[in-house]
Amino acid sequence: AAILKRQLSIYLRTEEKKKATESKGGDSKTKPAAATGQGTTKEEEMARIRALIQAAKKGTGGSSQQRTQAAHDLVNILKQQRNLQQRGGSGGSASGGPTLSPEEMKILMEEMDKNEESPFQDFVAVFAKLISAAQEFVRRIHEGERSVVSLRDVARAVKVFCWFGEHFASHVGQNADKKWGVYDFFNVEPVARDCVRRAMIMALAYCYHARLGRNDRKEFGIVIQKTWDKLQEPIGFVERGSLYYHVFGGTAKKEPKYGPRCEWLELNSDRFSNVIDSVMRNFVQHINIPQGIAMNEALLENLFMIMISILNKIPIFVVGKPGTSKSLAMGLIQANMNGEASENAFLRSLPPVDIFSYQCSPLSTSDGIEQAFQAAARYKLSAPDTICVVLLDEVGLAEQSPHLPLKVLHKVLDEDHEYTLVGISNWALDPAKMNRAVHLYRPAPTVADLAKTAQGMVANAQLSGFLRKIARSYCTVYDGQKQQDFWGLREFYSTVRHINRML
Repeated sequence: AAILKRQLSIYLRTEEKKKATESKGGDSKTKPAAATGQGTTKEEEMARIRALIQAAKKGTGGSSQQRTQAAHDLVNILKQQRNLQQRGGSGGSASGGPTLSPEEMKILMEEMDKNEESPFQDFVAVFAKLISAAQEFVRRIHEGERSVVSLRDVARAVKVFCWFGEHFASHVGQNADKKWGVYDFFNVEPVARDCVRRAMIMALAYCYHARLGRNDRKEFGIVIQKTWDKLQEPIGFVERGSLYYHVFGGTAKKEPKYGPRCEWLELNSDRFSNVIDSVMRNFVQHINIPQGIAMNEALLENLFMIMISILNKIPIFVVGKPGTSKSLAMGLIQANMNGEASENAFLRSLPPVDIFSYQCSPLSTSDGIEQAFQAAARYKLSAPDTICVVLLDEVGLAEQSPHLPLKVLHKVLDEDHEYTLVGISNWALDPAKMNRAVHLYRPAPTVADLAKTAQGMVANAQLSGFLRKIARSYCTVYDGQKQQDFWGLREFYSTVRHINRML
């Protein structure tokens, strides 16, 4: 929670400064006079005290000095009003303000006792609980291994959440009927909460959901739902009115205390998976897919995850068996992300991408891999607006090299560079390397996904039932083969292409 609050507060404070700067010189809204000076009526005095209460609360904006000063003023007011009550309320306050009755002071003190958190703080607490639950779930499915997730994943989740906030503010908020911006997003204003929910879900999906197998992904959504449901339950009791009764005497009453709720999130497993699918499709729909290539589940997720990693300069390892569209996704990104020369407005709003490939093998050396990174760094000097990507193809094969070439990745992944890394492998690398990057695992496709892929490759609606039978037959052959992966997805794709040519 501390890490989330610190990182997100940086964005929030930055936007507050921008907003304050923009309001200078115009008809800026100032605090009412009752908030800074003595009120002339009881209503004005109560409004002034309420303003001080809000200013003294944490997370409502302003500097720490302003909050400290507001708290100091409140203490002085309490002392003055208590002395006046003891004297019978005659003569007004020592500073000339009106005297408040015990009932009026009770109302104000109960407001102080509640000390309600801002929506920002409320959301940070919920987000922290969900990230903690996600990390524990990943550790559990890896038989309790603690090193599979770390604070690096938390930092990446915050970074991606903030990026989505800026993206949604510019592409959704500015086109909405009631416009909103980044400031409203990080303040968790009601007008931006739908996008806050989507950004939070996508941050969890990017860092944790994407590395799981098919069945584990379904369970992950259920765990997130149960964690959020748990936050709606009473966690104890709290005394209300204790401040008033401490000053004027009496007995405080107890009320149920709830955990941070964020009821507006309305999280459940179905919403979780639906949001992931819709956001991925909204991004990938701008990619031009050549005829004969089907936008199946694997290609959709590969394109989205690699795009987000490149735009945020976060290293990523894409792990999956041959035929899961890993290299195809990289080729499509290279062909479409051309900056101002791209085919549509969305892609033109993104920086251009240049890819520096290195084909790994059991004979790879650290010098060869370092040369690929050096080439990317040199190119970046001549094209500062371009995102340079080092692609390590079949990076798993380099682990078999006696030269241990992948040891150079530790330094590259731990330091911030102007380029980023995409690693493609048929199997996962050792935890020391996987923990330093985002991990996308592509599970084996289902019969339905294979049938959809085949229908996308064959432009004939009348063959849908026939292609579904071919997909089912392939799965039967694949599951029953004696030599593992002797037959694979590429054989299935070749069969479908042959049928398309024959037609």
